[in-house]
Amino acid sequence: MQYGVITYTRTANMGDDIQAYAASRFYPHIDYYIDREKIDTFFSENSEKVAAIMAGWYMHSPLNWPPSPFIKPLMVSMHFSPSMELACGTIKKNALDDTASMDWFEQSGDRGVGCRDEDTARMLEKLGVRTWWSGCITLTLNRYSDVEKHNKIVCVDVENNQVDVIRRHTTKEVVSMTHRYTQCISVEERMKTVEDRLKFYQGASLLITTRLHALLPAIALGVPVIYVINEKTDACRFNSYLKYVDCIDKEDLLKGNIPYDFDNMAARHTMLNDMGEALSDYCKKFVCDCENIIDVPKLDVDMFIDSVKRTERLKQLIYKGINDKELIAWSQQTEDYCVLSRYGAEAMEHQNWDKAIYYFGLAFDECHGADIKIEMNIFMNYIRALVKAGDLENAKYLLDVGKEAYYKYEEFHELYQEVFKINM
Repeated sequence: MQYGVITYTRTANMGDDIQAYAASRFYPHIDYYIDREKIDTFFSENSEKVAAIMAGWYMHSPLNWPPSPFIKPLMVSMHFSPSMELACGTIKKNALDDTASMDWFEQSGDRGVGCRDEDTARMLEKLGVRTWWSGCITLTLNRYSDVEKHNKIVCVDVENNQVDVIRRHTTKEVVSMTHRYTQCISVEERMKTVEDRLKFYQGASLLITTRLHALLPAIALGVPVIYVINEKTDACRFNSYLKYVDCIDKEDLLKGNIPYDFDNMAARHTMLNDMGEALSDYCKKFVCDCENIIDVPKLDVDMFIDSVKRTERLKQLIYKGINDKELIAWSQQTEDYCVLSRYGAEAMEHQNWDKAIYYFGLAFDECHGADIKIEMNIFMNYIRALVKAGDLENAKYLLDVGKEAYYKYEEFHELYQEVFKINM
Protein backbone atom coordinates (compact mmCIF):
# COMPACT_ATOMS: atom_id res chain seq x y z
CA MET A 1 0.00 0.00 0.00
CA GLN A 2 1.15 3.51 -0.77
CA TYR A 3 0.73 6.34 1.76
CA GLY A 4 -0.01 10.04 1.36
CA VAL A 5 0.41 12.93 3.78
CA ILE A 6 -2.31 15.59 3.66
CA THR A 7 -0.53 18.96 3.43
CA TYR A 8 -1.38 22.62 2.94
CA THR A 9 1.74 24.52 1.92
CA ARG A 10 0.08 27.73 0.68
CA THR A 11 0.05 29.07 4.20
CA ALA A 12 2.51 30.78 6.51
CA ASN A 13 1.09 28.90 9.53
CA MET A 14 3.27 26.12 10.91
CA GLY A 15 0.25 24.56 12.61
CA ASP A 16 -0.87 22.90 9.36
CA ASP A 17 2.56 21.30 9.02
CA ILE A 18 2.58 20.07 12.62
CA GLN A 19 -0.61 18.14 11.89
CA ALA A 20 0.86 16.71 8.68
CA TYR A 21 4.05 15.73 10.52
CA ALA A 22 2.09 14.00 13.29
CA ALA A 23 0.12 11.95 10.74
CA SER A 24 3.22 11.05 8.73
CA ARG A 25 4.87 9.36 11.71
CA PHE A 26 2.42 6.46 11.45
CA TYR A 27 3.44 5.55 7.91
CA PRO A 28 6.12 2.97 7.05
CA HIS A 29 7.00 5.20 4.06
CA ILE A 30 5.71 8.37 2.40
CA ASP A 31 4.82 8.13 -1.28
CA TYR A 32 2.81 11.32 -1.83
CA TYR A 33 2.18 14.73 -0.36
CA ILE A 34 -1.49 15.46 -1.09
CA ASP A 35 -2.61 19.09 -1.37
CA ARG A 36 -5.53 19.50 1.03
CA GLU A 37 -7.14 22.21 -1.11
CA LYS A 38 -6.86 20.16 -4.32
CA ILE A 39 -7.80 16.93 -2.67
CA ASP A 40 -10.54 16.12 -5.19
CA THR A 41 -8.08 15.99 -8.13
CA PHE A 42 -5.40 13.76 -6.60
CA PHE A 43 -4.44 10.52 -8.36
CA SER A 44 -1.58 8.05 -7.98
CA GLU A 45 0.99 7.31 -10.67
CA ASN A 46 0.28 3.56 -10.69
CA SER A 47 -3.55 3.84 -10.51
CA GLU A 48 -3.64 2.37 -6.99
CA LYS A 49 -5.47 3.81 -4.03
CA VAL A 50 -3.31 5.70 -1.54
CA ALA A 51 -3.92 5.43 2.22
CA ALA A 52 -4.16 8.77 4.04
CA ILE A 53 -4.92 9.94 7.57
CA MET A 54 -7.33 12.80 6.90
CA ALA A 55 -6.38 15.11 9.78
CA GLY A 56 -6.86 18.80 8.94
CA TRP A 57 -9.19 21.75 8.38
CA TYR A 58 -11.33 21.21 5.30
CA MET A 59 -13.65 23.16 3.00
CA HIS A 60 -11.65 26.36 2.58
CA SER A 61 -12.37 25.67 -1.11
CA PRO A 62 -15.84 24.06 -0.97
CA LEU A 63 -15.97 23.02 -4.62
CA ASN A 64 -12.85 20.89 -4.08
CA TRP A 65 -14.91 18.50 -1.95
CA PRO A 66 -15.28 15.53 -1.60
CA PRO A 67 -11.81 13.95 -1.81
CA SER A 68 -10.55 11.91 -4.74
CA PRO A 69 -11.55 8.24 -5.08
CA PHE A 70 -7.80 7.50 -5.26
CA ILE A 71 -7.59 8.15 -1.51
CA LYS A 72 -8.28 5.39 1.01
CA PRO A 73 -9.16 7.59 4.00
CA LEU A 74 -8.88 7.25 7.73
CA MET A 75 -11.34 9.92 8.84
CA VAL A 76 -9.90 11.27 12.07
CA SER A 77 -9.04 14.72 13.43
CA MET A 78 -11.17 16.40 10.76
CA HIS A 79 -12.36 19.96 11.24
CA PHE A 80 -15.13 21.79 9.41
CA SER A 81 -15.61 25.28 10.80
CA PRO A 82 -19.16 26.68 11.28
CA SER A 83 -17.74 30.19 10.79
CA MET A 84 -16.35 29.12 7.43
CA GLU A 85 -19.79 27.77 6.56
CA LEU A 86 -21.30 31.18 7.16
CA ALA A 87 -18.56 32.88 5.16
CA CYS A 88 -18.91 30.59 2.17
CA GLY A 89 -22.70 30.53 2.24
CA THR A 90 -24.79 28.17 0.13
CA ILE A 91 -21.90 26.77 -1.91
CA LYS A 92 -20.23 25.38 1.19
CA LYS A 93 -23.43 23.99 2.73
CA ASN A 94 -24.46 22.24 -0.47
CA ALA A 95 -20.96 20.86 -1.10
CA LEU A 96 -20.90 19.31 2.37
CA ASP A 97 -24.46 18.02 2.31
CA ASP A 98 -24.85 16.61 -1.21
CA THR A 99 -25.01 12.96 -2.27
CA ALA A 100 -21.35 12.72 -3.30
CA SER A 101 -20.23 14.08 0.06
CA MET A 102 -22.56 11.79 2.01
CA ASP A 103 -21.32 8.79 0.01
CA TRP A 104 -17.75 9.72 0.87
CA PHE A 105 -18.55 9.99 4.59
CA GLU A 106 -20.07 6.50 4.43
CA GLN A 107 -16.54 5.13 3.94
CA SER A 108 -15.90 5.95 7.61
CA GLY A 109 -17.61 2.69 8.60
CA ASP A 110 -19.65 1.94 11.70
CA ARG A 111 -17.67 4.24 13.97
CA GLY A 112 -18.17 7.29 11.79
CA VAL A 113 -16.06 10.38 11.20
CA GLY A 114 -13.45 11.22 13.82
CA CYS A 115 -13.72 14.97 14.46
CA ARG A 116 -11.01 17.25 15.79
CA ASP A 117 -13.49 19.09 17.98
CA GLU A 118 -17.00 18.69 19.33
CA ASP A 119 -18.40 21.58 17.26
CA THR A 120 -17.45 19.77 14.04
CA ALA A 121 -19.07 16.59 15.36
CA ARG A 122 -22.32 18.41 16.11
CA MET A 123 -22.35 20.12 12.71
CA LEU A 124 -21.89 16.83 10.83
CA GLU A 125 -24.43 15.02 13.00
CA LYS A 126 -27.05 17.58 11.96
CA LEU A 127 -26.40 16.43 8.39
CA GLY A 128 -26.92 12.81 9.36
CA VAL A 129 -23.24 11.83 9.49
CA ARG A 130 -22.07 9.45 12.24
CA THR A 131 -19.29 11.06 14.26
CA TRP A 132 -17.04 10.75 17.29
CA TRP A 133 -14.61 13.13 18.93
CA SER A 134 -11.21 11.73 18.04
CA GLY A 135 -9.22 14.76 19.15
CA CYS A 136 -6.38 16.31 17.18
CA ILE A 137 -3.72 14.18 15.51
CA THR A 138 -1.04 16.27 17.28
CA LEU A 139 -2.08 14.62 20.58
CA THR A 140 -0.50 11.39 19.24
CA LEU A 141 3.02 12.83 19.14
CA ASN A 142 5.55 10.74 21.06
CA ARG A 143 8.25 12.22 23.24
CA TYR A 144 11.71 12.29 21.66
CA SER A 145 14.41 10.23 23.34
CA ASP A 146 17.28 12.53 22.31
CA VAL A 147 16.05 15.80 23.84
CA GLU A 148 17.78 17.44 26.80
CA LYS A 149 15.93 20.01 28.89
CA HIS A 150 17.04 23.60 28.31
CA ASN A 151 14.42 24.69 30.88
CA LYS A 152 13.53 27.94 29.16
CA ILE A 153 10.01 29.34 29.12
CA VAL A 154 8.86 29.36 25.49
CA CYS A 155 6.18 31.83 24.37
CA VAL A 156 4.57 31.00 21.02
CA ASP A 157 2.75 33.86 19.27
CA VAL A 158 2.25 35.74 22.52
CA GLU A 159 2.15 39.52 22.12
CA ASN A 160 5.32 41.40 23.09
CA ASN A 161 3.71 43.33 25.95
CA GLN A 162 2.48 40.04 27.42
CA VAL A 163 5.93 38.48 27.07
CA ASP A 164 7.34 41.47 29.00
CA VAL A 165 4.94 40.72 31.86
CA ILE A 166 5.91 37.04 31.82
CA ARG A 167 9.60 37.97 32.06
CA ARG A 168 8.87 40.05 35.18
CA HIS A 169 7.23 37.03 36.84
CA THR A 170 9.98 34.44 36.38
CA THR A 171 13.66 33.93 37.07
CA LYS A 172 14.02 31.79 33.96
CA GLU A 173 15.00 32.80 30.45
CA VAL A 174 11.98 33.53 28.28
CA VAL A 175 12.12 32.87 24.52
CA SER A 176 9.53 34.35 22.16
CA MET A 177 8.76 32.36 18.99
CA THR A 178 6.16 32.31 16.24
CA HIS A 179 4.35 29.74 14.11
CA ARG A 180 4.56 32.08 11.12
CA TYR A 181 7.00 31.16 8.39
CA THR A 182 9.08 34.02 7.03
CA GLN A 183 10.29 32.34 3.85
CA CYS A 184 9.13 29.84 1.24
CA ILE A 185 10.47 26.32 1.83
CA SER A 186 9.69 22.86 0.47
CA VAL A 187 7.39 20.33 2.13
CA GLU A 188 10.41 18.29 3.21
CA GLU A 189 12.02 21.37 4.74
CA ARG A 190 8.76 22.20 6.52
CA MET A 191 8.70 18.72 8.08
CA LYS A 192 12.30 19.10 9.29
CA THR A 193 11.49 22.56 10.68
CA VAL A 194 8.52 21.10 12.56
CA GLU A 195 10.60 18.32 14.09
CA ASP A 196 13.30 20.73 15.25
CA ARG A 197 10.66 23.03 16.72
CA LEU A 198 8.86 20.22 18.57
CA LYS A 199 12.14 19.05 20.08
CA PHE A 200 12.78 22.59 21.29
CA TYR A 201 9.31 22.70 22.83
CA GLN A 202 9.94 19.39 24.62
CA GLY A 203 13.06 20.86 26.23
CA ALA A 204 11.13 23.75 27.75
CA SER A 205 10.14 24.04 31.40
CA LEU A 206 6.92 25.80 30.34
CA LEU A 207 5.19 26.72 27.10
CA ILE A 208 2.79 29.70 26.93
CA THR A 209 0.84 30.13 23.70
CA THR A 210 -2.16 31.37 21.74
CA ARG A 211 -1.79 28.59 19.14
CA LEU A 212 -3.83 25.36 19.18
CA HIS A 213 -1.02 23.43 17.52
CA ALA A 214 1.51 24.53 20.08
CA LEU A 215 -0.89 23.82 22.96
CA LEU A 216 -1.79 20.25 21.98
CA PRO A 217 1.73 19.09 20.98
CA ALA A 218 3.00 20.39 24.34
CA ILE A 219 0.42 18.21 26.10
CA ALA A 220 1.48 15.18 24.06
CA LEU A 221 5.18 15.86 24.73
CA GLY A 222 4.65 16.20 28.48
CA VAL A 223 5.47 19.91 28.63
CA PRO A 224 3.63 22.18 31.11
CA VAL A 225 1.54 24.60 29.04
CA ILE A 226 -0.66 27.65 29.56
CA TYR A 227 -3.07 28.95 26.94
CA VAL A 228 -3.61 32.72 26.69
CA ILE A 229 -7.26 33.47 25.93
CA ASN A 230 -7.62 36.52 23.66
CA GLU A 231 -9.97 38.12 21.14
CA LYS A 232 -8.72 35.73 18.44
CA THR A 233 -9.65 32.58 20.39
CA ASP A 234 -11.99 30.68 18.07
CA ALA A 235 -14.60 28.96 20.22
CA CYS A 236 -15.42 26.22 17.71
CA ARG A 237 -11.74 25.19 17.49
CA PHE A 238 -10.64 25.64 21.12
CA ASN A 239 -13.58 25.09 23.49
CA SER A 240 -13.36 21.30 23.38
CA TYR A 241 -9.84 21.49 24.84
CA LEU A 242 -9.64 24.53 27.12
CA LYS A 243 -11.55 22.91 29.98
CA TYR A 244 -8.67 20.44 30.32
CA VAL A 245 -5.73 22.90 30.24
CA ASP A 246 -4.36 25.78 32.28
CA CYS A 247 -5.57 29.10 30.87
CA ILE A 248 -5.18 32.78 31.57
CA ASP A 249 -7.08 35.69 30.07
CA LYS A 250 -5.00 38.19 28.12
CA GLU A 251 -6.20 41.11 30.23
CA ASP A 252 -5.45 39.33 33.51
CA LEU A 253 -1.95 38.54 32.25
CA LEU A 254 -1.33 42.18 31.33
CA LYS A 255 -2.56 43.32 34.77
CA GLY A 256 -0.29 40.82 36.50
CA ASN A 257 -3.24 38.80 37.87
CA ILE A 258 -1.41 35.50 37.38
CA PRO A 259 -2.59 32.41 39.31
CA TYR A 260 0.48 30.39 38.29
CA ASP A 261 4.08 30.10 39.45
CA PHE A 262 5.89 30.16 36.10
CA ASP A 263 9.07 28.79 37.72
CA ASN A 264 7.38 25.68 39.11
CA MET A 265 4.79 24.41 36.63
CA ALA A 266 4.12 20.70 36.23
CA ALA A 267 2.59 18.89 33.27
CA ARG A 268 -0.95 17.66 33.88
CA HIS A 269 -2.12 14.23 32.71
CA THR A 270 -5.73 14.64 31.57
CA MET A 271 -8.20 12.83 29.38
CA LEU A 272 -6.50 14.57 26.42
CA ASN A 273 -3.46 12.37 26.96
CA ASP A 274 -5.69 9.30 27.03
CA MET A 275 -7.45 10.56 23.89
CA GLY A 276 -4.09 10.86 22.14
CA GLU A 277 -3.15 7.29 23.06
CA ALA A 278 -6.49 5.94 21.82
CA LEU A 279 -6.19 7.88 18.55
CA SER A 280 -2.63 6.60 18.13
CA ASP A 281 -3.82 3.01 18.48
CA TYR A 282 -6.58 3.67 15.93
CA CYS A 283 -4.10 5.07 13.39
CA LYS A 284 -1.68 2.18 13.94
CA LYS A 285 -4.47 -0.32 13.29
CA PHE A 286 -5.38 1.50 10.06
CA VAL A 287 -1.80 1.27 8.80
CA CYS A 288 -1.51 -2.36 9.90
CA ASP A 289 -4.70 -3.22 8.00
CA CYS A 290 -3.38 -1.39 4.93
CA GLU A 291 -0.10 -3.33 5.06
CA ASN A 292 -2.09 -6.58 5.00
CA ILE A 293 -3.97 -5.71 1.81
CA ILE A 294 -2.66 -8.01 -0.92
CA ASP A 295 -4.49 -6.68 -3.97
CA VAL A 296 -4.66 -2.90 -3.77
CA PRO A 297 -7.67 -1.58 -5.75
CA LYS A 298 -6.84 0.22 -9.01
CA LEU A 299 -8.83 2.91 -10.78
CA ASP A 300 -8.96 4.24 -14.34
CA VAL A 301 -6.56 7.21 -14.29
CA ASP A 302 -7.28 8.46 -17.82
CA MET A 303 -11.01 8.59 -17.22
CA PHE A 304 -10.44 10.34 -13.90
CA ILE A 305 -8.17 13.00 -15.44
CA ASP A 306 -10.73 13.70 -18.16
CA SER A 307 -13.41 14.08 -15.50
CA VAL A 308 -11.18 16.44 -13.49
CA LYS A 309 -10.62 18.71 -16.49
CA ARG A 310 -14.35 19.04 -17.05
CA THR A 311 -15.03 19.61 -13.36
CA GLU A 312 -12.32 22.27 -13.02
CA ARG A 313 -13.92 24.29 -15.80
CA LEU A 314 -17.32 24.04 -14.15
CA LYS A 315 -15.82 25.18 -10.84
CA GLN A 316 -14.52 28.35 -12.43
CA LEU A 317 -17.91 29.13 -13.94
CA ILE A 318 -19.74 28.44 -10.70
CA TYR A 319 -17.43 30.62 -8.62
CA LYS A 320 -17.74 33.50 -11.03
CA GLY A 321 -21.50 33.24 -11.43
CA ILE A 322 -21.07 34.63 -14.93
CA ASN A 323 -24.00 35.37 -17.24
CA ASP A 324 -24.32 34.54 -20.96
CA LYS A 325 -22.78 37.81 -22.10
CA GLU A 326 -19.77 37.30 -19.88
CA LEU A 327 -19.47 33.68 -21.00
CA ILE A 328 -19.22 34.82 -24.64
CA ALA A 329 -16.54 37.36 -23.67
CA TRP A 330 -14.71 34.60 -21.80
CA SER A 331 -14.67 32.29 -24.83
CA GLN A 332 -13.29 35.08 -27.02
CA GLN A 333 -10.27 35.67 -24.79
CA THR A 334 -6.98 34.08 -25.83
CA GLU A 335 -5.66 34.17 -22.26
CA ASP A 336 -7.83 33.11 -19.30
CA TYR A 337 -5.83 35.22 -16.86
CA CYS A 338 -7.05 38.38 -18.61
CA VAL A 339 -10.65 37.56 -17.69
CA LEU A 340 -9.72 36.40 -14.20
CA SER A 341 -7.83 39.64 -13.57
CA ARG A 342 -10.81 41.66 -14.77
CA TYR A 343 -13.09 39.87 -12.32
CA GLY A 344 -10.52 40.47 -9.59
CA ALA A 345 -10.44 44.19 -10.38
CA GLU A 346 -14.24 44.38 -10.33
CA ALA A 347 -14.33 42.62 -6.98
CA MET A 348 -11.80 45.15 -5.61
CA GLU A 349 -13.96 48.02 -6.84
CA HIS A 350 -16.92 46.58 -4.92
CA GLN A 351 -14.71 45.94 -1.88
CA ASN A 352 -15.40 42.21 -2.06
CA TRP A 353 -11.95 41.20 -0.85
CA ASP A 354 -12.59 37.44 -0.67
CA LYS A 355 -13.67 37.34 -4.32
CA ALA A 356 -10.71 39.49 -5.32
CA ILE A 357 -8.33 37.08 -3.56
CA TYR A 358 -9.93 34.17 -5.37
CA TYR A 359 -9.82 35.72 -8.86
CA PHE A 360 -6.31 37.15 -8.61
CA GLY A 361 -5.11 33.83 -7.16
CA LEU A 362 -6.54 31.96 -10.13
CA ALA A 363 -5.16 34.56 -12.55
CA PHE A 364 -1.67 34.17 -11.10
CA ASP A 365 -1.89 30.38 -11.45
CA GLU A 366 -2.85 30.82 -15.13
CA CYS A 367 -0.39 33.56 -16.12
CA HIS A 368 2.94 31.76 -15.81
CA GLY A 369 4.82 32.17 -19.07
CA ALA A 370 3.28 35.59 -19.69
CA ASP A 371 5.30 38.81 -19.65
CA ILE A 372 7.06 39.19 -16.29
CA LYS A 373 5.44 42.59 -15.68
CA ILE A 374 1.95 41.15 -16.24
CA GLU A 375 2.73 38.30 -13.87
CA MET A 376 4.07 40.72 -11.26
CA ASN A 377 1.06 43.05 -11.47
CA ILE A 378 -1.36 40.16 -10.93
CA PHE A 379 0.72 39.00 -7.98
CA MET A 380 0.74 42.51 -6.49
CA ASN A 381 -3.05 42.78 -6.84
CA TYR A 382 -3.36 39.46 -5.04
CA ILE A 383 -1.25 40.85 -2.19
CA ARG A 384 -3.33 44.05 -2.05
CA ALA A 385 -6.52 41.98 -1.78
CA LEU A 386 -5.02 39.95 1.08
CA VAL A 387 -4.09 43.15 2.92
CA LYS A 388 -7.58 44.59 2.43
CA ALA A 389 -9.05 41.34 3.78
CA GLY A 390 -6.88 41.68 6.88
CA ASP A 391 -4.68 38.67 6.10
CA LEU A 392 -1.35 40.40 6.73
CA GLU A 393 0.28 37.13 7.77
CA ASN A 394 -0.04 35.53 4.35
CA ALA A 395 0.50 38.83 2.52
CA LYS A 396 3.90 39.31 4.14
CA TYR A 397 4.80 35.66 3.70
CA LEU A 398 3.98 35.75 -0.03
CA LEU A 399 5.81 39.04 -0.53
CA ASP A 400 8.92 37.36 0.82
CA VAL A 401 8.31 34.47 -1.56
CA GLY A 402 8.00 36.84 -4.54
CA LYS A 403 10.99 38.96 -3.57
CA GLU A 404 13.49 36.96 -5.59
CA ALA A 405 11.53 37.35 -8.83
CA TYR A 406 10.18 40.89 -8.53
CA TYR A 407 12.19 42.94 -6.04
CA LYS A 408 14.24 44.65 -8.76
CA TYR A 409 11.07 46.42 -9.95
CA GLU A 410 10.38 49.70 -8.20
CA GLU A 411 6.61 49.21 -7.89
CA PHE A 412 7.06 45.84 -6.17
CA HIS A 413 9.70 47.32 -3.87
CA GLU A 414 7.28 50.11 -2.89
CA LEU A 415 4.45 47.65 -2.15
CA TYR A 416 6.84 45.47 -0.15
CA GLN A 417 7.93 48.41 2.01
CA GLU A 418 4.34 49.62 2.41
CA VAL A 419 2.97 46.27 3.61
CA PHE A 420 5.85 45.55 6.00
CA LYS A 421 5.24 48.89 7.74
CA ILE A 422 1.81 47.60 8.79
CA ASN A 423 1.76 45.97 12.23
CA MET A 424 0.47 42.41 12.38
